[in-house]
Amino acid sequence: SIQDYTYYLKYEGLAAGKGAHLVENKEHHDVALEFCSSNDRTGEFVLEKVVKGKEFSSFLYCHEGCVFLLGHAADHKRLNQDPQSLMTGGMASISPHPKLDSDMLDGIAIDWGSATLRALADRDIQYEGFLYLGGIASGEAIYLLEYNCRLGDPEAQALLPRLILDDPLDLRSIRRTDKKEKVAALVAATRGYPAEKNMVHISRSSIDALRDQVPLFFGPSVIKEETIEFSGGRILTAGLSSAKEVKIFREFVESEPELTCRFDVLYPGSIKR
Repeated sequence: SIQDYTYYLKYEGLAAGKGAHLVENKEHHDVALEFCSSNDRTGEFVLEKVVKGKEFSSFLYCHEGCVFLLGHAADHKRLNQDPQSLMTGGMASISPHPKLDSDMLDGIAIDWGSATLRALADRDIQYEGFLYLGGIASGEAIYLLEYNCRLGDPEAQALLPRLILDDPLDLRSIRRTDKKEKVAALVAATRGYPAEKNMVHISRSSIDALRDQVPLFFGPSVIKEETIEFSGGRILTAGLSSAKEVKIFREFVESEPELTCRFDVLYPGSIKR
């Protein structure tokens, strides 16, 4: 109940994970309610149960009634290290999962994916495409919290650099590569996100120099003559697999005063700060 002050407060409907508040006392409740009420949003709010554990994201490719496992990632939704900072659409992701057993995740993802295809088949639906499964391991219990028929963002940016496609016309030929065993996908976002999405212009020469050295994934943007115009929010994601790449991306973000990034999220014992 509200009297317990342990719940999530968010807008009803799709919010892309943004603006969800963890409430653990009356002060948190008042701050969260004031934030939600101050935004240009109408409608009702939702109180959600808090489930504590280790989050994971799993990816499958579905074809002709079969599921093909692509891999897993750990997502970081908080805007920064502060446990009371705002939730976002995702500020960083790491693949493979650094804290959960990969064999366990493999079995869970295949079971969930196979059950999904069977349920669809019972309704005369044959699904072809990607399946994203978002879950949480809480003690001995495993909860499925989210479905999606796409590759998650930024989880996919941590997973895709670890995959290769033997046959460009057949997604069943996807396999893992040893070239990039561990990848941290770090998001560069405009300051003020997620409450605000401030447009930002970055020189094309700066972006070109960066993507020659670091794998980049672009958010909504428009290429101008001398700059790239980003619509704001999460504008760039870098798939980092070495200390050198981390250093290069950090220098880029620090050179752009309108950007912020969670460099505290890196693969333990592998990708050094």
